[in-house]
Amino acid sequence: WSSDVCSSDLFDNDTLVSQVAVYPMHVRIFGQTYAMGGLTGVGTYPEYSNMGLMHKLLEQALKNMKERGQDICY
Repeated sequence: WSSDVCSSDLFDNDTLVSQVAVYPMHVRIFGQTYAMGGLTGVGTYPEYSNMGLMHKLLEQALKNMKERGQDICY
């Protein structure tokens, strides 16, 4: 992992069960450059689905992106 990547993870004891990662990127729209979060590495093991884990991780990822000045996510 690059040190610039922001990863949010959830564990059940020592087992990773859900994760989302955001890579810092830039996008140019109508001649203006914006900081962007490149959303990737999104997943939850099936046995942990329907527990709201990804919802929590995505909320945290959006907060992290806002703190890093990333106004756009793709």
